[in-house]
Amino acid sequence: MSEAEEVLDKLKIMVLEGKESHEIDKALTSFRLKEEDRKIVFKQIQEFQVDQLLEKQQNEKAFNLKLIGYLFLGVGILITLISASFMEGKILLAYGLILTGVWIILKRQTKPFTGHDEENGKKKSLFEKGLFKKF
Repeated sequence: MSEAEEVLDKLKIMVLEGKESHEIDKALTSFRLKEEDRKIVFKQIQEFQVDQLLEKQQNEKAFNLKLIGYLFLGVGILITLISASFMEGKILLAYGLILTGVWIILKRQTKPFTGHDEENGKKKSLFEKGLFKKF
């Protein structure tokens, strides 16, 4: 394993621990890498940070959708139970809310972020996507 790969692994661990970008940049400058290797590691760690951020956002979105699904389900069940207790012999079944809640909970509306290009399955860098200017 080369020195640049070791530095990249250490910096990835820092990203996963939730360190701020400026702390990671300080750590990168503290390692004595050749300028070319430093640029490559810098580019890769930026891409890794963005991937982690997008994955976190996808997880939060999925959690929020499930929460909305449970809310629909709960309201539907609550309406059904209240109608059963107040309307003797009749039940207002809020099946629309219940089924919508179950559907939202079970449906995977958010596709997990992979960082791969949809067309050819190859991982595109942020530079190829045009998000950063090249050095």
